[in-house]
Amino acid sequence: MVARENSRRDESARDVGVNRRQFFKTVAVLSGAAAAGSLMPSCMPGGAPASKGPVTVKFWKSPHHEKEADFWVPIIKQFEDAHPNIKIEFSVLPWYEAGARLTTAFASGNPPDVLYVVDAWGPKYIESKYFMDFDAAGYSKEVKDQFDAQLFAKVPNYLGKTYGIPFLGVPRFLYVNNKMLKDAGVSAPTTWDEFTKVGTSTTKGDKWGYVVFKPGYWQAFWPWLWMAGADIMNPEGTKAAFNTPEGVNALQFFVDWWRKYKMLPDYGSYDQEQAEDLFYRQGVAMESGHNIMADRLPKEWPDVDFDVVMMPKGPAGAFSFADFGYVTISQACQYKDEAWQWVKFITSKDGAGAYLKNVGLFPARPDISIMEKNKAWPVYVNNMEKIRGAPMHPHFEEANNRMWAQIEAAILGQVTPKEAFATAEGDFNQALAG
Repeated sequence: MVARENSRRDESARDVGVNRRQFFKTVAVLSGAAAAGSLMPSCMPGGAPASKGPVTVKFWKSPHHEKEADFWVPIIKQFEDAHPNIKIEFSVLPWYEAGARLTTAFASGNPPDVLYVVDAWGPKYIESKYFMDFDAAGYSKEVKDQFDAQLFAKVPNYLGKTYGIPFLGVPRFLYVNNKMLKDAGVSAPTTWDEFTKVGTSTTKGDKWGYVVFKPGYWQAFWPWLWMAGADIMNPEGTKAAFNTPEGVNALQFFVDWWRKYKMLPDYGSYDQEQAEDLFYRQGVAMESGHNIMADRLPKEWPDVDFDVVMMPKGPAGAFSFADFGYVTISQACQYKDEAWQWVKFITSKDGAGAYLKNVGLFPARPDISIMEKNKAWPVYVNNMEKIRGAPMHPHFEEANNRMWAQIEAAILGQVTPKEAFATAEGDFNQALAG
């Protein structure tokens, strides 16, 4: 759903009283085949398996919940009971270490057999030929009819080939605190003008109209860029597309939230966890939040009267951002057919449904109905065509970092939005070229 999903990833629910960041930095849990030392290695650089016996499939996935490892135990057991010749060795891969650990594992020739991949991570690994081609193996045709055709063609696809199976979606919409809006005499915004009116009307004392977290604030800006009528880069993936009058207008609007309307806390005051907590504590009237928040709020913060709405319409319409994740198989895996059995199971209605109902994320499959009570669900279902993801390019992470260095300078008042995008365009194009 770019290794930004490591240190910048938004996708993690949190149990009350648990420090999520510390958890993500330290957890590395093995489950399933706990006695993996007695089983043959699954991916062996440069050779065939050394001995006969049950096949071990190594599965790595970054956590969407503090109980990530616990949630996989019954799923693994169900699969192993049905496939006694396959053992699953599961490792939780902390988001903040994911990029470095995956790069090292692939470079050493001993990567996981199966791994969860955020959509924007894929291109740089695919360009290095680390992921297998599911079309060439005949795997994708076995299951593609079970998914939305547009999603299947987009999420695990790169340059016309399929490199995995869709697993989950993490869309972001506008969360509003109904009580704070009512007290200010305003309602949920549907236009940009209404957005600033709500933001300024609800900013009082220690209460804020809106909040943008850092790192990861680019997720809060991209929809506004699209809604202004601009884009991040051109469809060919060869150059920047944001330095247009429409793009500059979007950035000016974004910067004005701090510098003109003063409806946000100081830039960099909150990371994602703190920003979410601010909304839970009713310290901010609006936030661009993921669907896990809609799952948590009724359970853990029942006194918060909230709604989830689509982003307010701009000159080019209303758009939102989402990460999508898929499951892939390493090209180095020695037991691809066995790994495929595991991938097929965990992306099935039963397998994916069992996991997703625990973490509150949205399914990639249309036949999984577990989110009807989630307030973000109807917004997601009714606005699929308005949800966009990150561009697919092997050098996008570096290009994006350079772009955001200039946006940050504009937020801080060091340059104008026009100057920021003029400089960022050259930096971005240079990074894309490698």
